[in-house]
Amino acid sequence: MMVVNRYCDQFEQLWQQTRAASLSQFWNTVDRSDPDVARTLVEELVALDIQYRRRFGLPVQRGGYEDEFPSLAKSLVDTLIDGTVADQVAGNRFEPGHRIGDYVIEKLAGSGGMGQVYRARHSLMGRQVAIKLMQRHVYQDPVARKRFKREVQSLASLSHPNIVTAFDARDVDGEWCLVTEWVEGATLSAAVRARGPLPESEVIEIGIQAAQGLGYAHDAGVIHRDVKPSNLVIGSDGQVKILDLGIARLDWERDRDSSTDPLTQSHHMMGTAEFLAPEQARSPQQAGVSSDIYSLGCTLFFLISGRLPYTGDSPIDVILKHADSPTPALSDLSSAARVSDRISRLVHRMMDKDPANRPASMADVVSELSGYHAAGSDPDRSRSAGRRGRLARRLSVAVAACGVIGLGGWWVAPQSPSAWTAGHRDESAVRFNGRGSYAIVPEFDVPVGDDAMIEVVVTPRMGAVPANIVTWTGSESLILFTANGQKWGVASLRDGESTLVVSNQQIVFGKTSVVAAQRRGTDLKLWLDGEPISTRPLEYRIQSSDPVLCFGGVPRDLFPGESNGRFFAGDLRRIRLSKSPLPRPAQTIEDLTSLESTVALFDFHEGAGRATTDRTPFRWRASLIEAAWAK
Repeated sequence: MMVVNRYCDQFEQLWQQTRAASLSQFWNTVDRSDPDVARTLVEELVALDIQYRRRFGLPVQRGGYEDEFPSLAKSLVDTLIDGTVADQVAGNRFEPGHRIGDYVIEKLAGSGGMGQVYRARHSLMGRQVAIKLMQRHVYQDPVARKRFKREVQSLASLSHPNIVTAFDARDVDGEWCLVTEWVEGATLSAAVRARGPLPESEVIEIGIQAAQGLGYAHDAGVIHRDVKPSNLVIGSDGQVKILDLGIARLDWERDRDSSTDPLTQSHHMMGTAEFLAPEQARSPQQAGVSSDIYSLGCTLFFLISGRLPYTGDSPIDVILKHADSPTPALSDLSSAARVSDRISRLVHRMMDKDPANRPASMADVVSELSGYHAAGSDPDRSRSAGRRGRLARRLSVAVAACGVIGLGGWWVAPQSPSAWTAGHRDESAVRFNGRGSYAIVPEFDVPVGDDAMIEVVVTPRMGAVPANIVTWTGSESLILFTANGQKWGVASLRDGESTLVVSNQQIVFGKTSVVAAQRRGTDLKLWLDGEPISTRPLEYRIQSSDPVLCFGGVPRDLFPGESNGRFFAGDLRRIRLSKSPLPRPAQTIEDLTSLESTVALFDFHEGAGRATTDRTPFRWRASLIEAAWAK
């Protein structure tokens, strides 16, 4: 596991640095003394090579992989190459109104590398459900197929108010889908990003519900193996729901030969590094009740402090810290200054490196947390429904979050539209003065293509002249701008033809919004906080230029004539550029994460300096010209 991850990290870094890595040359540096490791590694490296070649527009030669690696199955190469192409055009496979058995599709809720998640309604019962459908090529992967079937089996064996409920599983034209309840809510990771550390009373209630659900699963012989904040959702009724049992282990499988199980045979870790118990990192088969307790302890640590217990430059660094570094104490963190000693001690015990020193069961965790709850609460707080109602109101849950958020490429649910008003106290922004400041990525050689989208979290401060917020240009262009400082606008240059539209509604200065500028072929649309807004056409001629990405304005010599400058006055907090298949336009900042379709993602995490680097594997570097940092 460690060896495969280390080599994959190195190969990705090589691609990011050179943008033209040689798999053949890299393979010659690999230690292939262990044939099992070598077999797994070559499959992972070929998959990475295809991914980066697609991303950088380089040719993918099917025969080259087969000649270089004779042991690699031709069917696997075909699946990797054809699957990559299929993913780029798959998009929304089912339109609203399409029927899958008794279920009528209402909308595509989201998509990712593993597949799509749809919201649907049972035609007879009227019940809303989530339908999780695998990508065609993913289903051909025996490991992914095994994991999907395991999630179906795990959910089928469980029925608990704190675990997402499975209703059905079926074959749809040769593809598997899982039907579960549709959960209205937001993940705990989103809640912390929006509000910062949560109050102790809320964390106790969340911990009780999560431990109750996990304890029930343990009693049924199911170990989750990936407990973390993004796999816990708070419903609009205050109910905690446990998600993603795709890598869960069923205890009745323990007696079987793990070498026949592709999930444990793989040299990848099972779980998420930031919340992974040391014994589980060493071997997935060592994961047990105590491992889930450790992961829940790390989750409570994060909810109370707003910080991860361990960080590092790579997943391997984080895993090693879980094993070797001292267990952090909540009482030592200023961000968790109001946490009581008893909660701090419990979380510390749950995160003990020795499983024998942790609480013996989730029932013990529930018992301790319930005692703390009763000791510091009102008499009526003993009523669980009342506690949940207050919890829901405090967390301000307001939008749909599909209850089958998955690991490793499944769509991650949208978050509350009130997230901006709720917090973001630690988010950095770049402030542009409207007079000469801008940021530039000088060699941004990603062509816009037929389908593309710019999304920004922006706070306009003033404006009386046209200004470019984001300029993605080259032989073709996509530009998000303000028209005379009063309207949002999107401009496109395609096949030498210029097309522009501007919003009918006015810009509200000083208000932070998520604005999306979308191009699909010749069609241009604008979205504000996840909702489409009406537009009208505008006549203007756009000039082509060398490939470049700018935001906050453009250099004075980039375009001929009056197209230069166009400096924006205001703050930018996040920028995402996407190509086909386009995601649903973002509703909040939490939606702006790196997806397979993402070609650039700037979140200005540095908070200082004269440059900023994006979060995608490409590591685009933007120079800040006369711009300032802001909170």
